[in-house]
Amino acid sequence: MMLYFVIVAAIVAAVMAAKSKRQTEGLDKIIERRRLRMSQGAQVAGRDAPEGVPPGDSLAGTDSGDGPARTRQWWQKPVFIGSVAGVVLAAGIGWMVYDANSKPREVVIVNGSGAGYSVVVDGVAYELPESGPVLKLECKPGDHVVEATFAGAGEAVPLTYSGTFNVSADDWVTVINPDRLAVIYSQSIKYNRHYKYLSEFTPESAAALMEALGQSRPSIPRKSAADPDIKIHANAQIYKFPRPHYLFEPPAKAIPIFGGDDPTQARRLIDIARDATPAGAAGIIELYNGRKAMLEYLMECGRRNPKKMSVLDAAEAWLNPDEAREFFAMHLDTSPAIAEWHLTRVLHARNHSRDAGLVSDYKARLEKNPGDGALLYIMGWLTSDFEEKTDYWRRAASAPVPCASAHWTLGEIDWLAGRFADALARLERAEAGQVPFPTRLRKAQLLLAVGRVGEALEEGAAACEAMPADLDCAKFYLGMLGSSGAGRQGEARADKIIQDYRDAIRKENGPAYAELSMDAHVLRFFHAYGSGDEALSLAMASFLQKDTYFQWLVALMRRHHQEARDGIARVEANAQLLLPYIVAMRSGDDTAADLALSAAIPRLRADGSAWIRLVAGCIEDKNEPSKEAVQSMLIAPDEKRVLFCALGWRFPENRETYFAEARRNNYNPVFPKWLLEKSMSENKIPVSGQRH
Repeated sequence: MMLYFVIVAAIVAAVMAAKSKRQTEGLDKIIERRRLRMSQGAQVAGRDAPEGVPPGDSLAGTDSGDGPARTRQWWQKPVFIGSVAGVVLAAGIGWMVYDANSKPREVVIVNGSGAGYSVVVDGVAYELPESGPVLKLECKPGDHVVEATFAGAGEAVPLTYSGTFNVSADDWVTVINPDRLAVIYSQSIKYNRHYKYLSEFTPESAAALMEALGQSRPSIPRKSAADPDIKIHANAQIYKFPRPHYLFEPPAKAIPIFGGDDPTQARRLIDIARDATPAGAAGIIELYNGRKAMLEYLMECGRRNPKKMSVLDAAEAWLNPDEAREFFAMHLDTSPAIAEWHLTRVLHARNHSRDAGLVSDYKARLEKNPGDGALLYIMGWLTSDFEEKTDYWRRAASAPVPCASAHWTLGEIDWLAGRFADALARLERAEAGQVPFPTRLRKAQLLLAVGRVGEALEEGAAACEAMPADLDCAKFYLGMLGSSGAGRQGEARADKIIQDYRDAIRKENGPAYAELSMDAHVLRFFHAYGSGDEALSLAMASFLQKDTYFQWLVALMRRHHQEARDGIARVEANAQLLLPYIVAMRSGDDTAADLALSAAIPRLRADGSAWIRLVAGCIEDKNEPSKEAVQSMLIAPDEKRVLFCALGWRFPENRETYFAEARRNNYNPVFPKWLLEKSMSENKIPVSGQRH
């Protein structure tokens, strides 16, 4: 590069020197002619030459005929001065150009894999963590080498990437995504009179929308629905962008704009869609870039993360049967088998009525690998008989190559059957086997169920930190905080959980999420309810009465029997439909109780789960079931506590036996814990002031 500028400088100097030489030769000729004329004139006049000067040389080496002759030195000649000036000028210009072209340019490395990994650029190692998916570097113009190594779950050898990228001398930004899983977007942000205008269709909110669309499997919106101010970039490892105003950083909230009736200015933003799930990202890629680009993205996700449930959920949501066949073929013969990969394949085939031949396929696979627990686990899912299912799962859990998912599934059965200690032990073994399901919330519930309150609080806090946008997780932990009597410290922790939830929801759904403030009040209610403060929780519930469920909940808490009974038709059909009956019985109002039961039983028998329909039939027919039979039913404890309480009121001969089981299942501090506790207390609730 430097040699180039030296050559340029030499050419410029030569040109200037040649021009200076021509000017000097012309001047010398003029002086020579003048000297000759003056010499001839002196001879005609008969004058002798001046003393000390030979005749005919009076002007030799002089600029004029006056004074003594002065010899011009070599450094005084114009040709030399011009050459030097040209060289200096050319070198200065060349240096400025060279300095501008050799200045380091910004290079950004982004991580879209959802896991941290190391990156080496020109021999220098950098860590690219999951929590900080953007790494900014500076590289001089020219070619550079980048290498990355990151784990591929379920594969024996980690996946690696090695490539060369060129940094140009122009004002463009180089963005490198070694894992090819990042969704990068460029967006035009319009500012108007000091206020930023942003379309509500941001990449984050769009990704959340597309994930929901994928789960419900509607027709995909046409590309015309996409925001023209947003461009999506995916499936490549190296990108080049003109330098934006905001590069992987939040844009300014406002900029000063002056002049005009309605002045606007646009700023360009380039960033990574940081909170998009694979399902949401796949949907938005299809929306902007087409189905082929979406399929390429999902195939790369599956190749790199075959055990990641969010990837498998995306495949199940978006792929049609032919696309799914190609997708699942990637890891179908991986050994040992990846349980989650095969299970998603089975469920996808069932959902699309393409499951013919799966049983014979997996029997053949199991014959080749009889000690593979994952294949035994899948056989359990392909079997319709419950006893045979659990037998396969137990064998999978204890196989030579054990299956962690089998421990998880057996633990869920134990939890539903009320065997809380056994369920906790199973869950801990599943965690040790790195089961890919979120386990913290269930672990917190089981710890609370077995009386390990302190550990349950710690696990609940960790669950909220890991899943800040999970409403059920926040409700459970806030209820625990309220019932723990933590005082001001508990209030501060509750405020943080609620704020973290708001922030996470805002990221997922965009700043204009309409129900954001309502969700915060819902969480405040569950915190107040967990503390047992009936007046405060009732006040919070009253504030939420725009919601049908909370209208019904307020009627129950106020013991307004008719309103509670009318609400049965408007809320979800689960065991809580028996709450109006329980409240009326506890109040001593048999008429209201019979009316509530008459409203609840038909809905439960029509819309409830199979186990709940069975219990509802026993209550209606006064056919008393045994405690053991109900406890063994695979019903969640939150519903089972209501069923046992209702059975206690319906069959007074064994009331205390049923109430004891209701209390054992009543560990969850969320509604209706305290309502059930009061209904099973010894003191009756006064009947006066109640509405029938």
